[in-house]
Amino acid sequence: MSKSSSSRRSRGSRSSLLDKQVTGTTTLTLIGEEVIYVVTDERSSTEPPPYMILNDNASKTYAISTNVLATIAGNPDLCSTMLAHVKATVSQELVSDQLDSNNVVHIAANYVHECVTVWERDNPNMHFPSATQIVGWCNGEPSVYGIQCANPPQVTHEHGSGFVHGSGEKSVQDYYKKEDPMPYKRGRPRRSDIELAQIGKRAVVFSALNERYTGGRVCSVEVRPDMIHESGSEEILKVLHDDYDYFKTYLSHFLFCLYRKSDFEYTIDTEAMLSQVIHTRFTSGIQRSHVIQIKEKYFIRILQFPDGEVAKEEFQAVKSEWKQQLGYGHTQDVDVHPHIRSLPWIELHQLQGAPLVFAMATKKYISLFLDL
Repeated sequence: MSKSSSSRRSRGSRSSLLDKQVTGTTTLTLIGEEVIYVVTDERSSTEPPPYMILNDNASKTYAISTNVLATIAGNPDLCSTMLAHVKATVSQELVSDQLDSNNVVHIAANYVHECVTVWERDNPNMHFPSATQIVGWCNGEPSVYGIQCANPPQVTHEHGSGFVHGSGEKSVQDYYKKEDPMPYKRGRPRRSDIELAQIGKRAVVFSALNERYTGGRVCSVEVRPDMIHESGSEEILKVLHDDYDYFKTYLSHFLFCLYRKSDFEYTIDTEAMLSQVIHTRFTSGIQRSHVIQIKEKYFIRILQFPDGEVAKEEFQAVKSEWKQQLGYGHTQDVDVHPHIRSLPWIELHQLQGAPLVFAMATKKYISLFLDL
């Protein structure tokens, strides 16, 4: 190991990366001319800590009627039960002509608010552990109601380039400002609905890179005046690959860390062990470390550094130590996918001989990981 690498590795605190563990749902609503886009991640976890992962393919949306959709953040079971009750009530009133179909979004938002109020009344000193947005159309106008705790529903009616964020608010706002730093002004060309859909996916991916655990996919749903259409889900890696130019500078701050699902059962103990090992490897300034992708056989973790130069320096140090095999096992005996055998990887005895594989966050390696 070079002297510079040695001195570099002596810097920084060795406090556990679990202190920086990140969690949370990201939901985003963008309002276009003829469609409202709802974009979410697909991960469900428990609360409160330790935030065990329940489902990596969870739906964060719930259809209440043909043109009204709800988002789910927080406790998925409680929120889904509440929304099912609201849907049944709305459906019954529509069938009996007690409710105008053009006013469902407003009525549904008020029913959700009533449910939350009753729950908090029956559970004193507690806040409702979920949040939702009720998204839909009212007499041809897009409407989004944000409901959290027993506060009155907050409504936003907005056309064009506006967006209404849900959870993951700060990261989504930060990304939106990167792409559109000037607020919408009268006479300024609006973004097309297609452009808004693409911005939505990129904003949710940006949120995942920053502060959210995700199952590795983002889901897009179109809410139109007469129908709801789920556009399907897309891998985060694919969004990064296809829109690489938007993320290129930011991704230079990251390293990818790849490890096989077959080597680990995903539990909080495994995460604690991996976090400690990774933190021991990189003592000079990991800002955050969390899983952004779960493929069929692999977990993909990102390690974020203060800037691209530090990330590159760390990568070269890992590569050097891998080649020297400084007490990290006999790498030639480890089963590593042939596509990634040329990358620096380390067999760690404290991880039962399993390899951790490292790569720079370049388009080439994103493409390689997509093919695994």
